[in-house]
Amino acid sequence: MRWLFLLLLVLNVGYVAWELKREHPQPARTATLPVGVERIVLLRELESATTEKQDIAQLAITISAPETATKPAEDGSTQLQQAQAKRSQTTSAQAALQADVSADVEAMAVAEDQASARTSGPTVKPENTPAVDLCYTLGPFSEMETLRLVTREIKDYVVEASFRSREEQEQAMFRVFLRPVGSKHEANALIKELVSKNIRDYFIITDGPNKNGISLGYFSNKGRAHSHADRVRKHGFDVVVEPVFRTYTIYWLDYRIKTGNEIPQQIFDDHLENSAQRLSRACS
Repeated sequence: MRWLFLLLLVLNVGYVAWELKREHPQPARTATLPVGVERIVLLRELESATTEKQDIAQLAITISAPETATKPAEDGSTQLQQAQAKRSQTTSAQAALQADVSADVEAMAVAEDQASARTSGPTVKPENTPAVDLCYTLGPFSEMETLRLVTREIKDYVVEASFRSREEQEQAMFRVFLRPVGSKHEANALIKELVSKNIRDYFIITDGPNKNGISLGYFSNKGRAHSHADRVRKHGFDVVVEPVFRTYTIYWLDYRIKTGNEIPQQIFDDHLENSAQRLSRACS
């Protein structure tokens, strides 16, 4: 019994000693403020409250971000996809607007250039532009001697000169004749008949395609040629009227001249024929 009492005593003494050593929180002292008067907030309390609010907001963003990214919208796409689509549409619209503005600016620049070209007048060539040769053809000349004379007259003004020729034909007159017969003996017989009809202007054709034919004359006028043929034809002769062509040669003078050089007009006036002219041509 004595031991039990001692044990209880020791336990009570230990409990009292433990209670004495343990720190007990002091109850907060709060003062009752009059109505309408706010409590003074210390700076450290204000900074602590701001920091706590920022931490809480960041935590809310961190927690709600996954939910926002994964929450389906009504059209079947996520809110994140909708935001991206809106940004893409905005970018496309801006690009289209920029293209339209660029096109308008370019069109305005072209219009300004055209208006400037119309109002500024002809462009002045730089003074250092290299001289370009000019080439002409002079003619035609019907006589070789005239061509040689003109060539000598212009040689001091031109760089080079050369001539070319071409055969031409012109209708010179009309010939009246009887068609050819088989032999010269037959041709003589026709002549006797002509003399008996008082037709005395004739001769026998001795060569060419009308050999052994009887020529009745040459006429420069077509009407006179046919009148004579009709008069002979009334006596029963086979008369033909055909044109006669003359072959002749014409000449052309080609020359090259430096820009700024001029051949005196008097040379052309003195030696060119009425049908001759000066024609511009490309230099070869």
